[in-house]
Amino acid sequence: MSNTMNQYIRKEYVNAKKYFHKNKQYILLNRSIFTGIIAAVLISALSSHIMRDLEYHLNISYTIAISYITHYTVFGLLYYHDNKKEYLLEDGILDTKKLGKNILKIIFSVGVAEVVYVVTR
Repeated sequence: MSNTMNQYIRKEYVNAKKYFHKNKQYILLNRSIFTGIIAAVLISALSSHIMRDLEYHLNISYTIAISYITHYTVFGLLYYHDNKKEYLLEDGILDTKKLGKNILKIIFSVGVAEVVYVVTR
């Protein structure tokens, strides 16, 4: 490769690294949401296939419940793992007040998004 190409690649790598460092929290949040969605799709598809002999409305109800439970469990675990340092006090004890406050914010924001999704469906 030419010297100019190497400089361009190095410059783009540095720019990408700066972007990731600047937006790390947003990228980790999006990764957690995306991973939760993928897990929910896979587990709910598998569960729907396993329960294929049930009546149609029961299969749908169970599949939706399994999907929500899977998504929020995976998302919650990844979110906590990515942000656990934020919720620890100086003495290493979990700051339950701050964690609870942020969980309520997430639940309300996701709840509003779910209502909009269901209404528009």
